[in-house]
Amino acid sequence: MVQVDILLVFADLKCTTDNDCPAGTKCSEQICVARTDCPMRAPLKTPAGCKVEQYLDGKKCPMHKVVCP
Repeated sequence: MVQVDILLVFADLKCTTDNDCPAGTKCSEQICVARTDCPMRAPLKTPAGCKVEQYLDGKKCPMHKVVCP
C-alpha cells in the first residue's frame, strides 16, 4: 500500500535522466518512479527531545535515523 502511494506522488514528475528525480526514485519512460532496490521506510518512534533526520545511504536511497541530544 505504501509503495502505491509513493508511485502516485512521483507520477507527475517528468524526467529525462535519473538526476531529474528525487532520491529513492528513478526515471522510467520519462516519469519518476520508486526504485525497487531501496527499502521501504517505516515510521520511526521518536523519543521526547529527539528528532528524525533523513540521509542517503551508499546506494543513494533515502533513510532515516533518530538523533538525540
